[in-house]
Amino acid sequence: MIARILIGYVLCCAAALADGIPAQSYDALKLQHLDEPAPDFAIGGGQRLSSLGGRWVLLHFGATWCVPCRREMPALDRLYIRWHDGVDFVVVAIDEQRDGRVAAFAQSLGLHMPLLNLDAAAATPRYWTWGVPVTYLINPAGNIVARAMGDRDWDGPAAAALMQSLAGTD
Repeated sequence: MIARILIGYVLCCAAALADGIPAQSYDALKLQHLDEPAPDFAIGGGQRLSSLGGRWVLLHFGATWCVPCRREMPALDRLYIRWHDGVDFVVVAIDEQRDGRVAAFAQSLGLHMPLLNLDAAAATPRYWTWGVPVTYLINPAGNIVARAMGDRDWDGPAAAALMQSLAGTD
């Protein structure tokens, strides 16, 4: 039994090293390792998620009515301010209303990062299978390599190490 656990841990660490994400980030941020193509969808302004190829993408889904989303959004914004030159951020509010609620939410939190208000049907069948918040890390080749379900400490040292690795500023 212990051998199976150790083998699983070694395989997880090997996968983490192979995809460019530090193993300690998987543990500290409770990331789930994935290896699958990132489904494409329109992100607005005639742009598609697939058009962001060549850089790491942090794809985040939340909602204005979600308490954990509201709690983590300021820290995610600070991550954006620090790292958006090296990592693309696509932050999506899945609110169905198009009544200015998302813009008011972003303004009330003083967000600097763009907060997209997309039709939930456009992206959520492919990504939002659990709930919000959920964050995906997409590598420059266009593959989802990690998922974080639930809110995270985006201000912590694990998030800083992760972003430093992804932005290539080791």
